[in-house]
Amino acid sequence: MDLDAIGPQVSVRFGLVTGFCDHRVLPTTEGLYRENLDLNFDRLQDSTLDVGAPVAVLHKTRDGRWLYAVGETMRGWVEMDSVALCGRDIVTRLISSEKFAVVTAAKADLFGDERLRTYLGRAQMGTRLAVARDTADASALAVLVPGRNQDGSCTLNTAHIQRTDASLGYLPYTPRTILNQAFKLLHTPYGWGGMFGEQDCSRFVQEVFATVGLVLPRNSSEQGKVGRVAYANAQAGSADRKRAALRDRAVPALTLLHMNGHVMLFLGFVDDRPYIVHDLWGYSVDRSTVAVVNRVAVTPADLGGGTSGTLLDHVDAIRVLDVHNGSRRDSEDARHGE
Repeated sequence: MDLDAIGPQVSVRFGLVTGFCDHRVLPTTEGLYRENLDLNFDRLQDSTLDVGAPVAVLHKTRDGRWLYAVGETMRGWVEMDSVALCGRDIVTRLISSEKFAVVTAAKADLFGDERLRTYLGRAQMGTRLAVARDTADASALAVLVPGRNQDGSCTLNTAHIQRTDASLGYLPYTPRTILNQAFKLLHTPYGWGGMFGEQDCSRFVQEVFATVGLVLPRNSSEQGKVGRVAYANAQAGSADRKRAALRDRAVPALTLLHMNGHVMLFLGFVDDRPYIVHDLWGYSVDRSTVAVVNRVAVTPADLGGGTSGTLLDHVDAIRVLDVHNGSRRDSEDARHGE
């Protein structure tokens, strides 16, 4: 990692991610697993970055293959080939562009031509890209994406995205919008830290709310601290109190339930039973049995049981994401054509 090269002062460089890539805890593609064949959970996989994501580069490994980069909601190691270095002015111009598109599909393909024939890559839900220009074809949007020259410097290229896969500006922040976006990801596979090109519980929540301009932390523990408190108690149990809090103080689709290592989106009650949508690998049936789900699913909040308790038993915080309590990008002036 060439730690000896880090002095008391660090020169900061800036860059843009050129395509979907992994963000690692250590500068290696080798995995670290708690158990043999537990390949679904690489403990060195922290997250993923999408095309156009801005980063501040603080350090690089001795061999030059990895960069230590700080992004909007992450910090860690990214492979050098995934980042195009550029001036701070270019980064500022792109992220503050008044006219921009936001990916609203679960995943959107990017193409090199207006007729959407030359495939360039893909972008995940919530990705924000500056609009390059108006297009003659109303079925596609022209957006700016960074490319990487041989010397590692940045070039800005025009890509095209299907109009039905993106919104000009952010979507309106309403419960209906959040439900629509969450259900676009229904049944998509679980991916710890973005493994396999998918998302985990906190990334699922982050992507959904990014479409309305609400920037949430990357991990579930921090997401459990955002918003207006409807319930907070670190001790397990008290399921009846949590049901009462959901019924009396929660807003369906705008309320997060947090437990240790997991976050869920509240949907509402059916036959006096609270339901949630969440991205989960599995849940405990009892102390020795785990039922594998491995996808985004709608389930009762009291899923599970036996000696391990239900999900609701383990919930330690219920938070309502009111706009004035979140970190929402100012987008009213950027909603062109909606």
